Amino acid sequence: PSWLVSHSDAMDNHAIRRGRWIQERLIGGAIPDVPITVDAMLPDEPRTSLRERMRVTREEYCWTCHRKMDPLGLPFEMYNHAGLYRQTEHRQPVDTTGEIIDSGDPTLDGKVANAIELI
Repeated sequence: PSWLVSHSDAMDNHAIRRGRWIQERLIGGAIPDVPITVDAMLPDEPRTSLRERMRVTREEYCWTCHRKMDPLGLPFEMYNHAGLYRQTEHRQPVDTTGEIIDSGDPTLDGKVANAIELI
């Protein structure tokens, strides 16, 4: 049944938090806290993929910081909220692409296809 599929997909993987953790703890970059004037919520669209809902972070004001986090966290979308490998989200292929930027080592910077390549 459709409710069964959407129930398991409704759990977010926190790609933004994951990307921030990677940026700050592994790459050594700094990300400022969310400004108090910003409503840091993704749209409530249960049948839309996380990447699609994260479109709001690509607005110019937000992207200044999110460009350093989102491309690091999104490759891990190849795993669901429980850490199990998946190829689809809402019956669509999961987009696991991402990018390392401004790492301080140009040989590390560049696009990645998925979490394994990012690692």
